[in-house]
Amino acid sequence: MNKKRDLLEFFLMFILAFIFSMVFHTLSNDEIWNYGFAYNISTGLVPYRDYNVVTTPLYPIIDAIFMILFGKNVIVHYIFSSIICAKIFLYIKKNNPQSYYLLYAILLFFAAPTYNLICLLLFYILINFEENKKNDYLIGIILGLTFLTKQNIGIYLCIPTLFTKNITKILKRIAGFLAPNVIFLVYLIYNNALYQFIDYCFLGVSEFATNNKLITIPSLICLILSIIYLIYKYIKTKDIKLIYMLCLFGMSYPIIDPYHVIIPFIPTLGYVLNKINVDKRIIRIAFIVFVSIVSTYNIYEYSPHGNYSFPNTLHTFKYNRIDNYSAKQINILTTFAKNNGKNTFDLDASGYLIKLENGIPIDKHDYFLTGNIGKKGSNKLIADFNDICKEEKCTFIINQYAYDTQIYSQYNRKLHEYVVNNYKYSETIEGVGLQVYRNYEKKSDEND
Repeated sequence: MNKKRDLLEFFLMFILAFIFSMVFHTLSNDEIWNYGFAYNISTGLVPYRDYNVVTTPLYPIIDAIFMILFGKNVIVHYIFSSIICAKIFLYIKKNNPQSYYLLYAILLFFAAPTYNLICLLLFYILINFEENKKNDYLIGIILGLTFLTKQNIGIYLCIPTLFTKNITKILKRIAGFLAPNVIFLVYLIYNNALYQFIDYCFLGVSEFATNNKLITIPSLICLILSIIYLIYKYIKTKDIKLIYMLCLFGMSYPIIDPYHVIIPFIPTLGYVLNKINVDKRIIRIAFIVFVSIVSTYNIYEYSPHGNYSFPNTLHTFKYNRIDNYSAKQINILTTFAKNNGKNTFDLDASGYLIKLENGIPIDKHDYFLTGNIGKKGSNKLIADFNDICKEEKCTFIINQYAYDTQIYSQYNRKLHEYVVNNYKYSETIEGVGLQVYRNYEKKSDEND
């Protein structure tokens, strides 16, 4: 009976994660890019060599395997992510038997499919292995897989191993860590992608951190208080789990916003609640009320009175939550790009989505954000554009408003200036407000 109940509960949490992440959560650029990375792999492209990405590739590789098995559809992408969330729920339940519904409710708000979810799952596996004194080689393998999911988080979560002060344990874990990474190294060398991997994931990191800094005051306060609390408790208890929790907060650098702080905060909150006698029945009722309120609100938003349609007018993300105005803008951009040929480069953040909508293969000329194109990546792209546009027609889409106001910290100002100084202004895309520059004269009868 317990196994049947657990299986039913797992299935319900999976359904909730799927609905919250795909239908209730407003579609973000991070979701588009993460889906795009996995989709690229499923079509045979090699990360780093064929397109730029600044994280290690375990998440999109596993996601791509799901797509190959079950279909290259965004729904499969969200199913994969929801399975991860439901698995996290089981670990939360095991570690926080009184308050797990509360913690999962928080996770549902931030359950967008990204590599951070797998990092959180691997974190729970690690502290479970530590608690049960699992084989050190196995712990090392999990640390290696974490590194392959997100390199900095993998390095942070290696730090607690040093606190064991046992050279034998440390060496065994190093060996385990190296095992999956040696396989990955062979993959990179075989696909001639090693230099690009180093460039995107390591050499360009300082540029990413410089241009991607974001601090919200409530998030910073939560982060500081959590760190102080964890250090204090570790000094008193010497519990290795607290060091893992402390290191997980490395996820919040350099973006100290609600998402990047709350995800690593969930285990810490669970640890705090374990010390408090919480009535499980009250939390269950509150969870049901929470789900009901969020569902009612979204049903209203999808009604004729709201700002959303289900399904929307997009092709790739037609079941996602995107407002009608934004969907209309994307449709305009998609049509514009389709009518202007293969050498249409969008310097704004929508290049990936436009190509996905048009079913066009993605490459390193679709993801121009500063910090995501390697060390001095703008110079390399400018050299590429000079070569391409010397022989072929080129169309550039820029965001003058983003350039003037600097509202997007990663908007590539250097590429923007290159386009404005080397190409001729052609028009402003009506209904979108983005400017178009070309290296050729547009014919009067050309249909955009």
